[in-house]
Amino acid sequence: MTYFTYSNVLNVVLSIAGLAVCLWGYRRNRRAGYLVIAAAFVFGVVTVTVLPALINTLNARQRKAWGEQHPRSPEEQKAFMEDSLAFTKRWYPAGTPPVVNVPRHIYFPVGGMLMVVGLWLLVWHEPHQATESTAGTK
Repeated sequence: MTYFTYSNVLNVVLSIAGLAVCLWGYRRNRRAGYLVIAAAFVFGVVTVTVLPALINTLNARQRKAWGEQHPRSPEEQKAFMEDSLAFTKRWYPAGTPPVVNVPRHIYFPVGGMLMVVGLWLLVWHEPHQATESTAGTK
């Protein structure tokens, strides 16, 4: 199971904002470059939201298929459990593995934010291109 972290949520929000700016730019100026950048933002959302669930599902199916093809006999299962218990007793005499302090890193997507802001400024300062529906209104 994949858990959303603070950085994943920031990436999704940032990608959705970038996608909105790209679609706004495309509707305003009809330039295909905005759609290419929008595809990159869609890819960012998919890799954080959909892809982990898909990978977990595929891995679960492969593990299940391997277990069905290579079943363990009760004797093999008992030997495996005894080996695991012997390993635990040898390397963890207190009964539990030691707690390891893991350094924490704070992730803040400054580069992505600059890209979205720069794209927004580009769309904002680019002259508006009239379409057929707005051409006769002036």
